[in-house]
Amino acid sequence: MAILAAAVAVVGVLCVIDLLLTVGVIRRLREHTEQLAQALAGRPPAIAAPGTIVDFDGSASIVGFFSPGCGPCAELLPKFVERVAGEPVLAVVVGDGAEVDSMVALLAPVARVVREDHGGTVAAAFGVSSFPSVFAMDGRTVAGSGHDLGALRAPVGAGRG
Repeated sequence: MAILAAAVAVVGVLCVIDLLLTVGVIRRLREHTEQLAQALAGRPPAIAAPGTIVDFDGSASIVGFFSPGCGPCAELLPKFVERVAGEPVLAVVVGDGAEVDSMVALLAPVARVVREDHGGTVAAAFGVSSFPSVFAMDGRTVAGSGHDLGALRAPVGAGRG
């Protein structure tokens, strides 16, 4: 009987220790959840949503972001150049190296081109986190955005579709 009482006491102590550890884990998870919510509160969305006001000079009606080594960027770039010809365009090439030079050369005839490093100010202003990203602008307001030319279906330019 004494052994049974001792075993029950040991199991009881282990349960209390387990309960205390569980409460500690829950408390830490709550702290981390609050910290994560605070960190994300000031962060722009992954890609600016239509209606978002972006801080740039408003001179372009189309803004495109491309990066070397990005398969979808290489695929979209020639279509983008063809689609935006004759419209006010800002093209941002993010990265460095010879591939950036070739992208800039392709975009230069149809767009004002900006080269910047990853995490640069223009990409940050638009909340770009993946490439390619395309924005249709109405002044300083995003009229449409996406990762393909479908974003340009917003009323940009006359007679284009």
